Amino acid sequence: MRWAKSNDRDLVPLYHERTNRQQLTPTYRETGGVVVCKRSLLYTGSRFGPKSGIIELNRTEGIDIDNRFDWWVAEKSILRQKVCFHVVGNREKGVGHVERALALADRMIDHELWFLVNESSKLAGEIIKQRYYPVKIVSSGKELSTIIEDKPNVVINDILDTEEGFMKSLKTSFIVTVNFEDLGPGSKYADYVINEMYNDDTIWPGNNKFSGHRYACLRDEFYLHSPIKIKTSVENLLVLFGGTDPNNLTLRTIQWLDNIPGNWKITVVLGVGYDQAQEVVSFAGKSNHLIEVVNKTSVISRYMADTDIAITSGGRTVFELAAFGIPTVVIAQNERETTHVFANHSPGVIPLGLHSDVTPSYFRDRIEQLLSSSMLREKMHQTLLEAKVKDGINQVFEIIKKALERSKGTSYVHN
Repeated sequence: MRWAKSNDRDLVPLYHERTNRQQLTPTYRETGGVVVCKRSLLYTGSRFGPKSGIIELNRTEGIDIDNRFDWWVAEKSILRQKVCFHVVGNREKGVGHVERALALADRMIDHELWFLVNESSKLAGEIIKQRYYPVKIVSSGKELSTIIEDKPNVVINDILDTEEGFMKSLKTSFIVTVNFEDLGPGSKYADYVINEMYNDDTIWPGNNKFSGHRYACLRDEFYLHSPIKIKTSVENLLVLFGGTDPNNLTLRTIQWLDNIPGNWKITVVLGVGYDQAQEVVSFAGKSNHLIEVVNKTSVISRYMADTDIAITSGGRTVFELAAFGIPTVVIAQNERETTHVFANHSPGVIPLGLHSDVTPSYFRDRIEQLLSSSMLREKMHQTLLEAKVKDGINQVFEIIKKALERSKGTSYVHN
């Protein structure tokens, strides 16, 4: 909203009614860059005739340098690079890939960012829109042409395994690539590959491969809390199986817990893509334990901060729990999760294996062992904190910085 002085003291509004800027009729400001007119018009003393057209510029192209601050803005704009986050997120693959990309994007405001998903990942698209980032949702097979048409400096692929043809095309287009969790045939053409789920460097030979929990990426909310304190007796259990929980391990877990005696509360956190909430709520109402059901929270760390034991799947949530030092029990949603090193081999985690192999009696034995021993929980707690997963995002950013520097040396010039 604009105001003007009517005299030396009084201000008057330059609008008829207050409304959001986006709802106002567009107005245009001259940049003074280029004006095209007929020569005859110049003899009239003006460059503008009765009819005028415009070439609309974006905010960066329209920068006018009149002072040192304008110079600083122009300099920052020149150094900006275009970064595309190519992500996946749906009921089958969960939404962890989207959350990681958003955590990275939130720390890259110096650059021009946009997201790309295909139609099978509309859930990811909705999550991104809620965070006010530009997102393009394209039909399957159109991802490559969309990326190349937009001409980004760097593409961050968080789509799991890539195809050889896709990655070779990005490489021949002089686009620098950073791939997450990529075990596909296209990974050998990526400039950098990062996978926090593995720490065996023999999986990916090469200096551009980075693996292990030291590259875990946490959202900002996990840096606002201190680690938990291990209590003599367990008071709170946390059950959370990611954004979608395709095997409905949430319901199965609270049913198993219902048969284990104890004076503790269960908090169940349901993800944005979970579609069986009513079943969980119905069971919670008749359970032998006090169960609080939290549906689609945007700040999950607040529930972790008050947790003594967590039960989850073998994805990135394990790293989030490790940041608090929470003793964790893992039930794998799929075969791939059974190969995640930290979730299956850290002394701070008790892995039960693939969900289809976990029996109620086996689950009960392991949970009761954890419930009854504060010494075991303390040992797991210390081991998880020693992993220092909160440092991971800084390690990842060092790699992304290398990618941005590398893009400056490509033959692709962005005007």
